[in-house]
Formats: sequence, structure tokens, C-alpha cells
Amino acid sequence: MLYITPKLLHIKLWTEWWNTYGEGFTLDEFFQDISDTSHDLREWFYEMCKYAAESDVARSVVEKLLGANGPFQNDDYLQTQSGARFFLALTEANPKAALACLKRTIGTWSRENLLEFTIGRREVVWALERIAMWRDLFTGAAQLLLALGEAENESWANNASGVFTGLFSLAPGELAPTQAPPQERLSVLKEALKSSSKKRRLLAIHACNKALESQYFFRDVGAEYQGLRNVPNKHMENSSRHTARYGSFSIAN
Repeated sequence: MLYITPKLLHIKLWTEWWNTYGEGFTLDEFFQDISDTSHDLREWFYEMCKYAAESDVARSVVEKLLGANGPFQNDDYLQTQSGARFFLALTEANPKAALACLKRTIGTWSRENLLEFTIGRREVVWALERIAMWRDLFTGAAQLLLALGEAENESWANNASGVFTGLFSLAPGELAPTQAPPQERLSVLKEALKSSSKKRRLLAIHACNKALESQYFFRDVGAEYQGLRNVPNKHMENSSRHTARYGSFSIAN
């Protein structure tokens, strides 16, 4: 039995539009056809881009947008609210290209520039949390979060520092913060512990403390849901009984 909701129909029609009209798409020309006062239309367009992986044409456009000649190579665009939200949506469509884009941009910024990075910072941290879910992208995402944590300018728990340390939790199954097994995450900690930066060493120590926790795990849901991609398969050996809190649900393993 096939059950179609309006949201799924929306995605299907959006995908068909890309397949039909997407060849030769350019962002500037597209936005020229949208009035400057049509803020909602732009936001809806950004939001739907998380489903770009469902269309071959849209995937190609996303790669170009995140590529070396795309709009995000202009640092100013990433530091706008609309540009940062657009980037976050594109991250869900192509996390690998998004990581490469961030390495070319914020990955080259000085600590002083990262300290001044405010507008757009939240979205970049969320994007890196999503990217770090994938095993082959974990190290690159963790290193960028460490750089942002070294230049921390936010006080809430899920800032760059908090997300970085959370990546080293040994929580099992659905509560695991990444596909990367502990032995692959260890290299990032070793590098940070040997850093000449006191702030980086301190973050690494906090991450070690997180890794030593053995019960009452907690993680906010959301980062693992990326467009229509399958949720990352995070199988971790669980040799003891854990009681964990997952979002608003308690899970016993």
C-alpha cells in the first residue's frame, strides 16, 4: 500500500521541476526573477534544497554552489543569516561538498576572524554536527569544530565547544553522535592534546571526560535526519546496560 502525504508530493514535484528545468540553473538569475520583498519565497527555496540528493540535476547544482567558484567562497555570504541557512540546507544534500567548502573558507580563517564570526555561526556549527555523523567525514568536521571551539564566542551548551566534546561520547546505538568508531575518533583527540594552544588542549580534556561517561547519556535528536537520506547506521558495541535519555524519550539498552 502506497501512502502519499502532501509533504512527499511536494518533494516529488520539486524533484520533477529540477529534472525538467534545472539544466543551466544559475542562482543569480533565479533570484532575479524573485522580488527582493519575497523573503518567504527565498527561505522556502533554501529549505527545499535539503532534498536535492533526490535529483541528479539538483545534485549537480549543489556541487557547483558549494564548489570553489560558488557563492560561499565569498566569506560575506556565509556570514549572512540567509546565506548561512542556505548553506545548512545544502549540507544535508551533500555533506562531503559542504565540508570541502568549509575547509576552503572558515578553515583558512585566523583565530581572530573566528572570534568575530557571529552571524551564520550557529548554522555552521549545526552543519558540522550533521557532517560529523558520517564516518568518512568525521575527522574533517571535528577539526573545524575544534578551531571554532578554540575561538568560542557563544555561551550555550550546544556551541562549537559543546558539539565538539559531544562527538566523543561512547553512547551506544541511536545515541551515538557519529558513525566513526572510537579508535578513529582518538586521532583527533591526540592531535588536540599535543597542540600548542591551551584552549585546544582543554577542549580535548573535556572531550576525554565525555568519553569516560558510562551511563545516563543524552543527545538532542535532529542532526541524523538529513533530507531523505537514510539515517546513519551507528552500530557500537554495548557491553553493559545503559539508561539513556534521547530527546524527550528514555531509552534503555
